[in-house]
Amino acid sequence: MKVKLRDWRDPAALKDFTDGEIFYIVNKGAGEMSGEEGRLKPEQIWPTVNYIRSLGKNESSPKLKVEKPKG
Repeated sequence: MKVKLRDWRDPAALKDFTDGEIFYIVNKGAGEMSGEEGRLKPEQIWPTVNYIRSLGKNESSPKLKVEKPKG
């Protein structure tokens, strides 16, 4: 299969897509790419949409502050 893939790490690659459109592509597929319909439930696809969105963010993730228990 010869498919031209977008670089999802590039924010410009996602700027024209709504979350609903990304959901639809993951669920139903696009072009020659098959979707996950029947393998993933909608409540499993939404975290995938969030993950795809996170790839294009240039921010580093915040560090968690761990406090030692007192006592």
